[in-house]
Amino acid sequence: MSSGQGTINYWGTNIDIQYYYEPFTPGRMYMSNGDPGYPDEGGEFYIEQAWIGGQEVTELLEDKLEAIAIAYQEEHDGEF
Repeated sequence: MSSGQGTINYWGTNIDIQYYYEPFTPGRMYMSNGDPGYPDEGGEFYIEQAWIGGQEVTELLEDKLEAIAIAYQEEHDGEF
């Protein structure tokens, strides 16, 4: 798993985040020799902490963290 930090403007508010992610690796149904393939792996992304104006607000935003994570990933398409 990898980590990073970034900023997203969510509903007009700049939110600094610390996140963790595991890159997505697509599986294969079958190998080229006909053997069974393997399942998809990874593709996880979650926000560990969030700050607004230097104040830690993770617990206050708990019910919005998933939506913020999705918006951040969409804004940074192809990086994860």
